Amino acid sequence: MTVFISRKIDEDSLFCKKLIERGFDINGQSLVVFSPLSFHLPADFDWLFFYSKTGAEYFFKQIGAEPIFAKIAALGPGTASAILEFGNRKADFVGDGTPEQNAKDFKKTAAGQTVLFVRAVDSRKSVQTLLKDAVAVLEIVVYENKIVESVPEINADILVFTSTLNARAYLNRHSLKTYQQVVAIGKPTAEALQELGVKKVAMAVSPDESALADAVLMLL
Repeated sequence: MTVFISRKIDEDSLFCKKLIERGFDINGQSLVVFSPLSFHLPADFDWLFFYSKTGAEYFFKQIGAEPIFAKIAALGPGTASAILEFGNRKADFVGDGTPEQNAKDFKKTAAGQTVLFVRAVDSRKSVQTLLKDAVAVLEIVVYENKIVESVPEINADILVFTSTLNARAYLNRHSLKTYQQVVAIGKPTAEALQELGVKKVAMAVSPDESALADAVLMLL
């Protein structure tokens, strides 16, 4: 059985390990390309909130050795790992990857404070929208993500989409085959897939590689 996942993925990743040992063939390819953008930090803020690993990478690569005295929040564990890798900082708040629960939990910690959200050009701005009445919202755009020029048709049995943009990149150009099943990394991506006409979407219980692999296995 074959699986496509819309991100570049290593064979030693949890996603691959779980599925390869069950006999799956896996192809990982992002349908989106990323480019850093220049930005300027505002003078004063209490928190930095990162939505993604890519945002953390481009933020810390651009600021270099410039000190950051604010506390740091991450949407999920993967983003927190990127903050540690590229910024040599341990996140002070780590969410579970879901916007609604993140906003609820982060509000308890940051209510009344100024939060600088680090995002992409086409970000849904989910957490900052939910928190707009609880915190002072600032934002910087540190990268853009665009659909690749040529989106290949995919014949895998199961398609795993890791973002709304990857889902749109594929389904705006190709139709699902009758035998294909679809997995979404989270609620926003699942909703985008349904809007694109996919009637049945399996969703990972959390936005990480292990949960994505479990969602694939549940389709068997």
